[in-house]
Parts: sequence; C-alpha cells; structure tokens
Amino acid sequence: MLKLLSNIVACLVIALGVVHLSFSLFGRITENAVWFIGAGLAVIFGGFLNLIWLRNIGTDHITFWLCLLANLFLTLLFIFAAVVIASPPPFVGLFLLAFEIVAMVVLRNSKSLRSEKI
Repeated sequence: MLKLLSNIVACLVIALGVVHLSFSLFGRITENAVWFIGAGLAVIFGGFLNLIWLRNIGTDHITFWLCLLANLFLTLLFIFAAVVIASPPPFVGLFLLAFEIVAMVVLRNSKSLRSEKI
C-alpha cells in the first residue's frame, strides 16, 4: 500500500513540476523565467527519479542514495521558496517530498514490500 501511495505522490511531484513549468511559458523569456523553468524541470526529474527507485527497491543501492539526495535538495529548495514566497504552492511541494523521503526509508527497510510489483 505504501508503495502504491509513493507512486501516486511521485506522479503528483511530476504534475507539480509540469504546472510550475507551464507558468513560465507565458510571457517574455527573461533571466528569471529561465531560472523558473530550471526549477520546474528539477522537480519533474526528481519525480522521475522517485519512479525509477520505486521500480528497483532493494536491487540498486546507488539509485536509492541518488533519489534520496535529490529529494533532500528539492525539499531544501521548497523550504527556501516557502520562506521567500510565503504562498501555498511551496508547502504542497514540501509535503509531497517529505512524504517521499519517509516512504523511501520505510520501504527500503521493509523486506516484505521489496518484492511487491505494481
């Protein structure tokens, strides 16, 4: 069940990145817009990494550590954005990534869930 929820949350992270990216495509392309696009792509690729890790639970340790590192960096990005922007979207990203980090640790340490296929 946790693996299924984690898959859903990973897809929501990707969707959040797509929404973020879509806001940067309207209007003039400025230096700030390019940074905004880069942040949206980072969130999308973070979601992709979570999906890759979920398909390889217990088989590839480097994927776990890279995904965990990406989730931690994105969590720090959302914390920074929440402090600077003070609006709801960064808190959504923060919640989703915090869930993914906790789910990763629980799933990695749960031998019975490693063999589950989705």
